[in-house]
Amino acid sequence: MKCLIRTTFLLLILVGCKNNDSSQEYDSSANSDTSYSITGESSKKVTKVDTNINSVKKDNRDVLVEKENSSSTPALQGNYIKLGQEADLNCNCFCLDVNYTNNSELCLVEGKMYINVKFKKNQDGSTNVYYVNPSNKNTEGKDIPWTKFDRNMPIATIENIPNHQVKLDWLGFYINGDLAVDYAIYGKKTMEGNYKIK
Repeated sequence: MKCLIRTTFLLLILVGCKNNDSSQEYDSSANSDTSYSITGESSKKVTKVDTNINSVKKDNRDVLVEKENSSSTPALQGNYIKLGQEADLNCNCFCLDVNYTNNSELCLVEGKMYINVKFKKNQDGSTNVYYVNPSNKNTEGKDIPWTKFDRNMPIATIENIPNHQVKLDWLGFYINGDLAVDYAIYGKKTMEGNYKIK
């Protein structure tokens, strides 16, 4: 009799373990989104699928590769013209030549004052603009303390906006970490605004 009770008890433990393991499993097929708990209650699982990720076999390993998103905004590089100033076809003052390897020229006062700048892309996709030096073609601005302007603080930021356009926000020049208020107006009127690819 003891042997029968022990055998029954062992069978109950085995069946209980088997049920416990199967209650934690769930159907991983694409059509199932329900899992079951030990109590038999079901709960819906919400699964978000990232359509920009592909799994690629590499050296017998699955490697996740991000697909190029065709609907994303274009890379911020090239020649842009300020909206409302499209008549400036020769880019005398209202254009941006965004180039991450060479310096570009920006117009502070049309026909009179220009500076050389460099562009640095940020991780969020925006771009900082840094002052390098005054342009050789300046006819004004000899009394401006160009050598005191900070070259490590951005004077403007550029970001992508809808409709394949970019927006330039003019920040101004800095001296010793402080905004050079007397020179903040230079570039604000001519450079700040929205641009489209030329």
